[in-house]
Amino acid sequence: MNNNNFRLSNLFVSVITITLIFVLAIIYLSQTKAHKRDDTRITNIHLIESTLKLYNDKNNRYPDTSDNDCFGFDLGLMNFDPGEEKSFLKNLNAENLITNIPVDPYPKLQNIGKCNNFNQSKNYYSFAYQKFEPGKYGCDSDQGAFYVLGITNFETYDITPEKSPGFSCPELDFSKEFSWVTGKFEK
Repeated sequence: MNNNNFRLSNLFVSVITITLIFVLAIIYLSQTKAHKRDDTRITNIHLIESTLKLYNDKNNRYPDTSDNDCFGFDLGLMNFDPGEEKSFLKNLNAENLITNIPVDPYPKLQNIGKCNNFNQSKNYYSFAYQKFEPGKYGCDSDQGAFYVLGITNFETYDITPEKSPGFSCPELDFSKEFSWVTGKFEK
């Protein structure tokens, strides 16, 4: 009888150990995938940033915000909304400046609807772009219009995986609105 109890307890310990290892492996793999998606966001934002520079070099201006998804910002193309014709990213594509339009690797709009303080919801991941008129938020109007380009959130980083260049005007620091942000003036 004692021998059966010993075998049963060994089996029980083995099952618990295997289950624990399995759960830890799943957690590790999901975190690894999330880190890769965050790294993809950084790669994509640099691609968008360099394409915006090409657009400005070609047209002497940055593209207008024609798709007001959220508080005046264009949230770019979503994997779940491929018919979004007004996106600034499609405008860059139409100018033949970018061939593969970057999308967020894991756009998530659950629980918040189309737009509801994307910068305060840690469950929302996207690119955001807006062109502002000269002098907006107290920025120097002599420098012309400017754009703000940001990543709303990262999945795994409390701080950004790469230091955000940041962008601010006297009346608004966009660094507080995004996890990663940059901006440029037209002049």
